[in-house]
Amino acid sequence: MKKLLVLLSLVVATSLVATATFAVTDGNKVTSKLGAKQEVQYQQLKVNTSNFFGSVSKPFSVPNFLYGKPLFKSQNNTDNYEQIVNNFFRTYPDLFQVTISDFRVEVQKPKDRNITQVHLFQEYQNVPVFGAELIFTFNDKKELISYTGKYTPHVSIAVKPKTSKGKIQNIVTQDLSVNTITEQPRLFIFNKGILTNTQESTKLVWRLGTNGWVYFIDADTLLAG
Repeated sequence: MKKLLVLLSLVVATSLVATATFAVTDGNKVTSKLGAKQEVQYQQLKVNTSNFFGSVSKPFSVPNFLYGKPLFKSQNNTDNYEQIVNNFFRTYPDLFQVTISDFRVEVQKPKDRNITQVHLFQEYQNVPVFGAELIFTFNDKKELISYTGKYTPHVSIAVKPKTSKGKIQNIVTQDLSVNTITEQPRLFIFNKGILTNTQESTKLVWRLGTNGWVYFIDADTLLAG
């Protein structure tokens, strides 16, 4: 098993630092394939936005970068940032294919910068989706000026593992030839395509980092993720 897990660890490590290849638009035509309804709403967003630029994730066919002045502005000045992001998704539902309820939300104000950033961390039935994060940047007028990140649309898998934490610890202990490990595995929804920019299946996995190794093990089959 270690050889498979070593390979996966290398894939994860290199993917986190490498520059991914995206389908870039020229502001007029999307070069990655979108569905017909997605394309209509993408063009609507482009028409409604000055200095528009965007790119689309190849494996998931959803936007991974958008920029404009502004991309979106709330009609209600009393809306908070989470409500504004929710309204943005609701304005272009076919394009993004998610709602605010698919994410855990954190609002941050970077020091010495006149912007606010809203971080969205994707979850499904309270299980985090590994590597799935969106960042919305707002100017001092509460206008959305950029959007970046990756997520996995249409997640629909069982989230009850067929294996236990103890079983995962035993597998890793034997694989590393150590007597014991104290780290606890954590359950994630995992699609390797979010790291490799390739089409992959979505799985429920245990993630365990210990002794310099990161293990992703299928929560149902016990195979390397």
